[in-house]
Amino acid sequence: MFKNFWHNTNWWFPAHLADLLQKADERITSAYGMDIRQHLIIEYGSSLFSEPGLWQVGFDYLREAGKEGLNHLELLIAEVPLDNETVATKICSLCDEVGFDQTRKDIARTMAYR
Repeated sequence: MFKNFWHNTNWWFPAHLADLLQKADERITSAYGMDIRQHLIIEYGSSLFSEPGLWQVGFDYLREAGKEGLNHLELLIAEVPLDNETVATKICSLCDEVGFDQTRKDIARTMAYR
């Protein structure tokens, strides 16, 4: 029953349910070699990158998910379409906030060639 539920839902519910469970009892929130809350936040944040216009929200979730979240974020941010200078500037600013210097340089280089 739960298998179908988790498979058919988006990641918002399990990610935020994990927050509640962690507050209730931290012993029940470990899985996948990491805190289950962290895992679900990473999955949810990553899923937001596939939705048009929600990559900034996904960025915020992944930024809060520790080193693993930042690792995922660095891979995903390179896939955000650089549709215009405003998007590129926003991404560069966010890269500065989390220390993705090389990613910021790559984006600036890409935009310079346009």
